[in-house]
Amino acid sequence: MMLLNQDVNREKVEPTREQSGYLKKGKIERDLMESFESSDYPDVADGVEETYIIKKEQESKTSAENYNGDETGLIRKEFEHHEKGMSRLNNGSFGSCPASVLESQAKWAGLWLQQPDKFYYGPLQDGILQSRMTVAQIINAEHVDEVSLVDNVTTAVAIVLQQVAWEFAEKRFQKGDVVLMLHYAYGAVKKSIKAYAGRAGAHIIEAKLPFPVGSNEDIIGSFRGAVDISKKND
Repeated sequence: MMLLNQDVNREKVEPTREQSGYLKKGKIERDLMESFESSDYPDVADGVEETYIIKKEQESKTSAENYNGDETGLIRKEFEHHEKGMSRLNNGSFGSCPASVLESQAKWAGLWLQQPDKFYYGPLQDGILQSRMTVAQIINAEHVDEVSLVDNVTTAVAIVLQQVAWEFAEKRFQKGDVVLMLHYAYGAVKKSIKAYAGRAGAHIIEAKLPFPVGSNEDIIGSFRGAVDISKKND
């Protein structure tokens, strides 16, 4: 999805003193360890290495930390829970979740069940921040505030489009500004674009890509055609 409009100036958000402290290497890990070093969490605090609270045990058969170069064997162990003779592809709706991820998810759920109130106001918040920091490094985000964890893509798109609708209301976008999207966009995403941006005054144009795609020029040509249509709309 693209918004073709006037440039919008945005101020860079500087981290607060508290956030800057969290960006220091190792502070999150130490805080997580301290929050769990109590009788409320005996099974977790015992023997956990400093690197991170949910680090898998070395004896875990599903852990990628025991990777010895056997890629096929690792993949097989991570997906032993799948039906035999069947290989699922992650198509975005029904993903192929590795066993190590399921194991980690179960551990976090167990921690919450032990003491929900303490978990919510302590390890959960720190753990989410740690995850956001990790993602920020992977995608080269300028600041951790640019990363937010949400349930799925549909929710993420709705959040972005709500802001787009507000910017139309505040005259940062003008009626007739164009939203350019691919014709094979996910149905819920298309409907969200029409609901938020369309109602706010945006002109929505779909770039229709050929299938099968014969060359890069086919893709570029489709986008150029859609952009030309948007220019005629000015």
